[in-house]
Amino acid sequence: MKYTEKLLTRSKEHLMNVRYANLEGTNREIGRKLAEMIIKNHSNSNEATKSDDISMSKQRMNYFTHNYPLIVERAKGVADSFGIDYENPLYDCFSLPYNNLDMSKEFGCSSIYFSPASTNANTGILSRNYDFVRVSNFELFGLQIPEEMKNVRPIMGDPYILKIYPEDGGYASLYISAFEHLSGVLDGINSEGLMICVNGDEIAMAQNSNQRITNVGVGFNELQSMRYLLDNCASVEEAKRALLQNKHYFTNIPCHYLIADREGNSFVFEFSPDRSNAQVIENKGKYQLLTNHPLSQFSERKIVRFFLKTFPEKFSLVKTGTSSFQRYKQLEVFLKGNNKKYTKEFIKKTNSEVTTSKVAEWIPDIYRKEVVNQPGFSRTLWHSLYDGNERSLEVKFYLKENQKENGNFDETFSEYYKFEL
Repeated sequence: MKYTEKLLTRSKEHLMNVRYANLEGTNREIGRKLAEMIIKNHSNSNEATKSDDISMSKQRMNYFTHNYPLIVERAKGVADSFGIDYENPLYDCFSLPYNNLDMSKEFGCSSIYFSPASTNANTGILSRNYDFVRVSNFELFGLQIPEEMKNVRPIMGDPYILKIYPEDGGYASLYISAFEHLSGVLDGINSEGLMICVNGDEIAMAQNSNQRITNVGVGFNELQSMRYLLDNCASVEEAKRALLQNKHYFTNIPCHYLIADREGNSFVFEFSPDRSNAQVIENKGKYQLLTNHPLSQFSERKIVRFFLKTFPEKFSLVKTGTSSFQRYKQLEVFLKGNNKKYTKEFIKKTNSEVTTSKVAEWIPDIYRKEVVNQPGFSRTLWHSLYDGNERSLEVKFYLKENQKENGNFDETFSEYYKFEL
């Protein structure tokens, strides 16, 4: 197996230790190496793979054996690294969690797909801000950190840029993950030019607050479905069929997804408010937007009598409890104000208009400082830009911020790093 790893950012004043790794080998070797990285970098033991439900572990193993054999091979590699038997239902090797994840707080992201016809380089581009909190679980919930965990890292403190080249099945892929190392894809691209990202659905989370969110189920959780698409799908049509044909469950938070290909096709995949059926929203223009409200529920921005699928008339963060609608509208205004083909620099500028520092400016002065200083107020942790023709990623990461008056702040980001498959 071929393997390289590099630390991109690290400093006492920086929030995140960003690592880049390149893995080439069989799927089992890739799974083994991913586990070894977690053991080395985060001191994980096989306790992280202990199953809470033996019956469910058996069902999951059976489901993946029949529907996703590639992840089975990687899970066997995970078992190899921890010195355990893959077939022992006391363990579940289908995930590699670290940094004590609990995603009971929503993550807010602003994602845009640009069709090739709309860009000056004639290439499809997926551009997204990833927003999440800067703290550990203990700080997030105001809990005292146990002595044995005094060095606990922020939930998003250790993201990875990963390139994997499986030799015995599955497309090569380039993607960003954090907190779950085996199949925790947050955004990415594969060798066929399929581009994906996952956004939290804040409205669905509020509407389903009284429903049980399971820790484990049969099928794909929020992030495993993205891993499956990168491994198995070459186009939007293949991705659409795969999502509709497989089972899904949420471990922590309802999510929706923006899927695009280099040919200019894209769609948003999400679930109805009661999670009873899937919704597919096709791209019918030169770009497709996704923030953190369900497009299937808020498909119109004008109030129409007797038409319930409406964009809220008053859609501020203060009125709705989410900045999703404001970010969506701001992106629309910015994009429609440009009558030329979009350049990569313009696209980067567009996403910079909806970072969390901009969101803070929209909060009334009387509330801003208190809201911004709460542990649950997110920061834009990275901006990623995927090029479908180049099969490339450009990404910059949050490093620190400068506090200003009345709770406003400016972020400092790293340079853009570029990677290609």
